[in-house]
Formats: sequence, structure tokens, C-alpha cells
Amino acid sequence: MPMNRLLLVVKNFFSRIKTPRAVLFFLALSVLFWLFTKLSKTYTTTLGFTIEYHNLADNQLLYSNQPQTVFAESTATGFRLTKNLVAPPKIKINASSAYFNGTDFFLTQNSLRRSIQSQVSKQIQIRQVLLDTLYLQLGIASQKKLPVKYTSKLTFSNGYDLVKPYSLTPDSILVSGPKALLDTLSFVDTHPISLKKIEASFTEDLGIEFGHSSLKSSTSSIRIHAEVDRFTEKLLIIPIQISNLPADTKVKLFPPTVSIKFNASFSMIKDIEPSDFLITCDYNQIGTHPKLPLIIQDQPNGISRLVLSDNSVDYLVKK
Repeated sequence: MPMNRLLLVVKNFFSRIKTPRAVLFFLALSVLFWLFTKLSKTYTTTLGFTIEYHNLADNQLLYSNQPQTVFAESTATGFRLTKNLVAPPKIKINASSAYFNGTDFFLTQNSLRRSIQSQVSKQIQIRQVLLDTLYLQLGIASQKKLPVKYTSKLTFSNGYDLVKPYSLTPDSILVSGPKALLDTLSFVDTHPISLKKIEASFTEDLGIEFGHSSLKSSTSSIRIHAEVDRFTEKLLIIPIQISNLPADTKVKLFPPTVSIKFNASFSMIKDIEPSDFLITCDYNQIGTHPKLPLIIQDQPNGISRLVLSDNSVDYLVKK
């Protein structure tokens, strides 16, 4: 049934119904029919396309004043054009395909049109790009090797802890960008990691927070590894050693030992002995303190919360 005849039938039907609701319904239906008819037709208009630049060489830098939008004369139905006007599509520009004339990097009008056409709906015909040449403002990027730091919010279940500090792989990366910006940086951050009630070792790949769009690196992620185990407490009695003691001098300590308390993982605590610790006091501090301060000179890796029963010791010098 032709569209005009259908509208006439609907109009005659509602002309016999005089309520305001029926009139409003007819008006709404008429508008919908009108919109459908108009948007089904083909139009030619100008569309804007947001540009994203990709595939820069590692030593290349794209300056921030680079054009971010390209306009093109385009033909499509009203439905398709309306969609693209409301939400302009993003077009990826392959910087590695740019021409070089000895002075400038650039993309021609035709190469831009082909690139846009390949990335939009087949129902849109890109007739002409409204830009003769797109020049790429490229420079040589500086490089700087920066250590990696991680931001973490980790909580362990009761009795669990790290066996040793986290490891990052790699622990430093080569970053490219403007020299003035690189000079302000002393490290790069990873994306934050948040884990709760940890009871087992874990490995996670974290993205990198460069903090500026002009910075980039061939390394896209950092692997963090943590060894986790259940911990328990142990008490030991350690003999106190005297450092810098003259050969002809004897010093008696009261007491000659000190008790220590520490935490360690279940897997290693049974192997920890008093000989693994070295706790000393310095003879050269005699006369400067009423008691000799105790110093922890050596302890096993992997223990935590080491506490001495006393921080100093009485002494008697014999010559």
C-alpha cells in the first residue's frame, strides 16, 4: 500500500474519534512516518572523524599540535548520517605509512580517504576528504631508563605474610618522549593492584601509568610476583658478641645473652638456629653510655617483627 494512501486511511479513521488522546496519537504517528520517510532518503553532507595516530617508530614523537579531526564529504542514508553526527567515529591513522619528501612526513588526500573508507560502514560513501594534505608533526624522541614502582593495596589473612619482598619483571624500562618531560621523571608507576585476604603466592601482570600521552615504551606491562606463606612466632636465646675489644681487655656482660622473638614462615622457621643471628655491643661505646646498646648485625632473610628482650646490656671491664 503506497505511503500516502496509508496516511489517508489512518487520518480518516482518527477523524471519527474526537478525543484529545486520539489526536495526539495521530500527530505522533504522523511525525514518526515523516521522520522515517526523510531518514530513509540518501543525503550528502560533511562528517567529522576523530583521528588516532598509531604505529609510530620507537624513536619518533608526535607533537601535541597535530590535527585531531578530519572532515570529509560523505553520502549515506539519513539514518546512518544521523548516527555518525551524534557519535563521530574514531579513525586510526597508520603513521608508518606516511610519505616523506625529505623535509616533512605527510598523508595525501586520497590515502586519507581510503583509510577512512576502510574503517567506516560500507553504507557510507566517503566522496572527498576536505584536506589536501595531512602533515604529521614528527620529531625525534629522547629516551630514559626509569625504575618501576608499584602501587598496591594488599591485605593478608591472619597469620599470612610475604616470605620476601615483591619482585618486578622488568624492574626498569626504557621510556621515550620529550626530553623536557623525561627530565622531570625519576620513576614510572604501575596500575594499582588491590587484593584482600591473601593466603597464597600470586603473580599479576600490571599496566604502566605513564601519566602523559607523549610518553611511551615498548614494554606494555610489568609482572609482579609475591611469595606468600603462613607465619608463626619463635623464641631464641642469642649470645652477645663484643666488637672492637682490645686483646688485653676482658669485658663481662650482664646478662651475656639476649632473648629474641620473631616471625617466620612455616616452611623455614624450623631451620632457623641461634647461629643464624649476630647481636653485638661495641667496646668503643664504654664510658659514653651507662649500658652498652645492642646491635643486630646479622639475621636470616625472610623473618619479620624481630624484637629483642633488652636493647642494652650491663657490663664490667677487667684489664
